[in-house]
Amino acid sequence: MKSIISTIIITGSIATINLSTYAQEQVIASSDTVNLTINQKLQTIFLELMNHTRPGVDIKLQYPGKICAKQDMPALSYTDENNDGVIEVCPDLLTFARTDDQLACVIAHEMTHILRKHTERFEEFEDSVTTRYVKKNPKNKKTVEKIMAKIEGEDIEESAEAEKALVALLDAAYGKIVTNFAIDMEREADEGALVLASRAGFDPNEASLAMLNILDSKLSRQLNGQSSGDDAHDAITDRAFSLFLATLNPHRHSH
Repeated sequence: MKSIISTIIITGSIATINLSTYAQEQVIASSDTVNLTINQKLQTIFLELMNHTRPGVDIKLQYPGKICAKQDMPALSYTDENNDGVIEVCPDLLTFARTDDQLACVIAHEMTHILRKHTERFEEFEDSVTTRYVKKNPKNKKTVEKIMAKIEGEDIEESAEAEKALVALLDAAYGKIVTNFAIDMEREADEGALVLASRAGFDPNEASLAMLNILDSKLSRQLNGQSSGDDAHDAITDRAFSLFLATLNPHRHSH
């Protein structure tokens, strides 16, 4: 369970990007017919992006997602047991949708996480910091073992909470070392999304607007007590500004 949970916590996109107006109206019904229509639209955008990735990449998009629904995330990405990339999209993402270009930027963000092996890189980094933490004080071993047992359990929600606890533990010991590593990967995925979306013919300028939509939604949910958030994604304001600056230089994402 760890490979999936680690990625959900750290790389699961909280981007809330629009599909189109009709999707907003229909998603409320959430019937099988509506889901099929939305899925077809999502798959069309996804396949257009896939046509502009390197050959031999195995990624699939699932709508409506099952894990993202349990984790209260509109979209997320992870590597499954077959080492294939999976992007999940939940109806919540469509609630805040505005344009197909914004949706493409979000999917491209998740694809970049997979293409650049962020799951594997995060796990290796977290494992190295955990080992260092235990070696620093052998008394920490029992605490870490208890947390790891929950992370590797079958209960997805409990695993996710345990993963957050491990990150908090390591961050407290080493000055947010794990969260900062995660933020760097989020920024890398943001930049990769600009390149991929642009190659596929979508407007990368929509990415910064999407981030502002995310920020507005996230703050509202936190104020209403509906979401506690996580530090890796709480850097949205800075990320939105960075994306805006990046779009001012078209040569950065025209390769």
